[in-house]
Amino acid sequence: MHPPGRFLAGHLSAFYFTPAAALIAKNHSDWAQLQLLSNAAANTASQVHFTSSARRRNAMIIDSNNNDDDSPKGIIANLRLALPHIALISATLCYIFLGASIFAYIEKPYELENHQRHYSQYQYLMANILSSANDSQADIDHLLDTFTHLNFLAFEAGLKPADLAKLNNSTRWTMISSVFFTTTVLTSIGYGNLIPISTHGQIFCMCYAIFGIPLTLITIADVAKFVADLLIMDPTEDVKTTRQLMVLVVLLGYMAISACVYTILEPTWSFVDAFYFCLVSLMTVGFGDLYPVGNFQYMMVSIIFIFIGLVITTLAVDVSGSVCIDKIHSLGRGFDAIRVLKAIRKK
Repeated sequence: MHPPGRFLAGHLSAFYFTPAAALIAKNHSDWAQLQLLSNAAANTASQVHFTSSARRRNAMIIDSNNNDDDSPKGIIANLRLALPHIALISATLCYIFLGASIFAYIEKPYELENHQRHYSQYQYLMANILSSANDSQADIDHLLDTFTHLNFLAFEAGLKPADLAKLNNSTRWTMISSVFFTTTVLTSIGYGNLIPISTHGQIFCMCYAIFGIPLTLITIADVAKFVADLLIMDPTEDVKTTRQLMVLVVLLGYMAISACVYTILEPTWSFVDAFYFCLVSLMTVGFGDLYPVGNFQYMMVSIIFIFIGLVITTLAVDVSGSVCIDKIHSLGRGFDAIRVLKAIRKK
């Protein structure tokens, strides 16, 4: 439905001066009267259009005053807008911590039992090796081959050679390491430093990733889209290009600052190693050759780094992608395919 001002203005414009009306007026000697009527209609249409625009502006001002951020209605409206985003983030966090608890519950007893079994085999084999001084060379070679095979099996079970020499109740599946594991799974980074070994843990990991990865990616994209909408409020080309460069600079700066922090937390890493780790992490490549290992505070820093970095990366892709797509579409609209095909056919 048209606004009243535009509707009346359109009907009154029918009385505007036109060549056809002028010809009729000349034939009937009503030229002066028609010109006066046309001017009056034009003035009336302008006044109606101005009044309608003023009313719309006043209505917008009144509506904005009623929905003031400081008023109860404005606060409730803002909460309603923010509620879906908060619910999505909360659901993702709950999913991460719930999955970490289940993984720790499944894998911790299996790891301790596995460690006990390999430790007993290692001690038995070492006793045989030490008592094999008078055995034949073939028997000694067989013991050494068995020792190598035992180390290989322990490595597949996530144990290091140093873990076979001592028995303790320590486990790698602590709550914070489990949270870090679920974070790398849901963000599809997957460093591979901590993996489920038990059959139940592997089955649960498959089901957990099938539902959790889409949820996490939607959450990251939602936050990035929210930030992108705040940055790109003016759709002009210059502003889009400026925002694109700004987001890329922020992404590179975030990687550089994070690399400096990791060189402090990981003394064996150089700046190149740390920057390489940050790059492959935020690009969700996760080769697994470098990964953070540390206490609770250190792992929390890594988890926060991953989530903030992925939001910035998604934001950079969103902003840069929109600019590139607009340029591609503009080039496509300016490309005369028919003329090119005709030129090719002539050749």
